Amino acid sequence: MKLSVFTVATPDLTGDELASAAAAAGIEGIEWRYRGIPADALSEEPSYWRHNRCSIDPDQWEEQVSAFREAAKKHDRQSIALVPYLSCGDLLATEQAFQAAQALGASVMRVGVPGYDRKTSYPELYKQAVHYLSEVQEMAQQYKVKAVVETHHQTIAPTASLAYRLVQ
Repeated sequence: MKLSVFTVATPDLTGDELASAAAAAGIEGIEWRYRGIPADALSEEPSYWRHNRCSIDPDQWEEQVSAFREAAKKHDRQSIALVPYLSCGDLLATEQAFQAAQALGASVMRVGVPGYDRKTSYPELYKQAVHYLSEVQEMAQQYKVKAVVETHHQTIAPTASLAYRLVQ
């Protein structure tokens, strides 16, 4: 069995420290968090969602991605995924994330689906998601990075069957 670690679980480690720890633990792959750190969080202790030292900043990915790629390579780990926090329909941010994933050497990337808050009907959100994912599919083919939909309780894809419906 192959195992990977998502860097959101290791906020206190740098990319190199995580790759070293993953190697020591026998974890083959790394799923890199792709999210900026708010300026006011930089003085805080490391934390999962705000000051995660193992995050690639979308605004600085071109400068940062090589260090994360090389950390994985140095410790003979594989960059399995880039894990951005994309909004459904944001094609510019999605393409930028695909570029970063390709440069990182990631084989998969999480893409956005609409959240569900009962303000917009499910059929409308479904329509938006299917349109977005058809564009995503073309980008995934172009960048040779598989797009994946996360099952999450606060989206229109809280189960495997609903996620599957989106990508049929």
